[in-house]
Amino acid sequence: SVCPTYNRYYSGHIFDGCSALTRLDIPDGTVTIPAYAFEENRNLITVTLPDSIATIGNQAFNGCTNLGGVDLGNVHTIGDYAFQNCSTLEDLILSDDLRTIGKNAFKGCSALTIPNIPPRVTSIGEYAFYGTLLQDITIPSGVNSLNQYSFASCPDLNKVTIRRNVTSIHANAFKDSPNLYIICYNGSAAHTFAVNNNIPYELLP
Repeated sequence: SVCPTYNRYYSGHIFDGCSALTRLDIPDGTVTIPAYAFEENRNLITVTLPDSIATIGNQAFNGCTNLGGVDLGNVHTIGDYAFQNCSTLEDLILSDDLRTIGKNAFKGCSALTIPNIPPRVTSIGEYAFYGTLLQDITIPSGVNSLNQYSFASCPDLNKVTIRRNVTSIHANAFKDSPNLYIICYNGSAAHTFAVNNNIPYELLP
């Protein structure tokens, strides 16, 4: 199929069914990747985003099963289902200024591991990292709650540092993450969660 040239004024679905689309260079000045923009483009391998991109819309790259990596180094908001089921997504750079990770944002990204969650994140949606290969992470100080299945089915998830800022943890937030080890403060919500769920933990001084 013949794909249109990307225009920063396009809305969603414009690239639906573009089987010829394997590489994507978003032009300078583009601020938002619209919702559904590249959904289910299964042959898309490489995406280059300009520094101007601040928002990845809902389901923008959902189901791009051959997308290998993307630099989100200036993105503040990652929408719901933005990269869901991008099963080969491995190389991911997140901005230190990232604030919001939507629900299901990286669900099913079964090759994905990141060194940590950026420190200014204030919201992590349900199922956000479900089924990924996260290992050692620290929950940022601006996050107050951990939603259902947000870090579930993460087989390599090991040390998770959770400070007092987190006051609510859903019972299934870490479901089926068998190697979980929580680092927390005495009397905190994370401490209570670990005790109630028989999860190994270490208390911070």
